[in-house]
Amino acid sequence: MSAGWEVGDLALCVGDHDNWFLDDGGDGDFALSTDPDPKLGEILRVIWVGNCDSVLRLSFAKYPDRYEAVSFRKIRPDEHESCEAEFITLLKRSKAPKQVSA
Repeated sequence: MSAGWEVGDLALCVGDHDNWFLDDGGDGDFALSTDPDPKLGEILRVIWVGNCDSVLRLSFAKYPDRYEAVSFRKIRPDEHESCEAEFITLLKRSKAPKQVSA
């Protein structure tokens, strides 16, 4: 089940994770990522789509690990292209400031 994801799709990272837990290949073991990972608002091209332990995952050329697809939204640039660009710009600007503890 790919939930509509295909190799070549553009994905917008909507997961604001400091730490990503990654499937290391489908054997049920997970590890905390030590490599650079997708950042909120980053747009990536999908190079792999698959299920690992019944969880839909995506890989990208820049980040070859397998990330949970729920942390990404598919971008369809051929539909309302100007609106998509504006939406992405607004998303990138809308990062909430980190709260300072008193």
